[in-house]
Amino acid sequence: MDQKPLAEVVSSAQVLFLCVPSWVLRPVIGEVKQHLSPGTVLVSVAKGVEESTLATMDQVLNDEASGFPYVLLGGPLIAEEVANGQWGVGVAATESETACDAVSEIFRSTNVLIEPSSDVHGVALSGVIKNIYAIGLGAISVLFPGLNFRGWFTAQACKEMGDVVVALGGKKETIYSAAGLGDLIATGFSSDSSNHQAGRELAESGKPQHKSEGVASLSQVVQLLDGNTEGYMLLNMLRRSIMEGKDISDEFKEIFKG
Repeated sequence: MDQKPLAEVVSSAQVLFLCVPSWVLRPVIGEVKQHLSPGTVLVSVAKGVEESTLATMDQVLNDEASGFPYVLLGGPLIAEEVANGQWGVGVAATESETACDAVSEIFRSTNVLIEPSSDVHGVALSGVIKNIYAIGLGAISVLFPGLNFRGWFTAQACKEMGDVVVALGGKKETIYSAAGLGDLIATGFSSDSSNHQAGRELAESGKPQHKSEGVASLSQVVQLLDGNTEGYMLLNMLRRSIMEGKDISDEFKEIFKG
């Protein structure tokens, strides 16, 4: 199949999906924005924090795509499941009702349901933070087979995620939506998830073997919290295990002692 030049594809698009990792979103926008037509809606699926600036994805879009409406698409949308015809839910976070309607129309009559959200920063934060806690759920699947402990971890993670989102400027209720808790469960329990796999690798070898969004974002989230993770039990455990090389099995034992 012949591939059209990037400029031709971008200039003719009414809605442009930016399906790239968080660490390359800024340069990708810089590449495409010179070809955008007025009013083109940008849709980003990236979930992370930019390393050099500590900007969340909504902040990157505000910086680089000023003047264009944009949507952050969060929620439980595991690509392998959607591609196989299974259902997914996308949370369309935007300040533009027109942009939300455009995205909803694209997915109408498909296996993806779209829910709107006006808490753009909260959805951006939720997408970042749930990836980190999903690593813990992956580790638990190795260290504590079965669902009982994963159920406890999920409840505790949701509480902490809400506190972190509020501390960083989002709305707590967003964590209890599909963008937060819903995505945590899907990402943390799915063997197709790179964050789940990173957690398994952490438990099996002491170190994630590849760069997932959660692994890439952890140090930035710690910096956004000014290094203070002591009040977040699970986040602090993941910080010690991933960033400081502590054995995650030993870290869980310390939780039990507490």
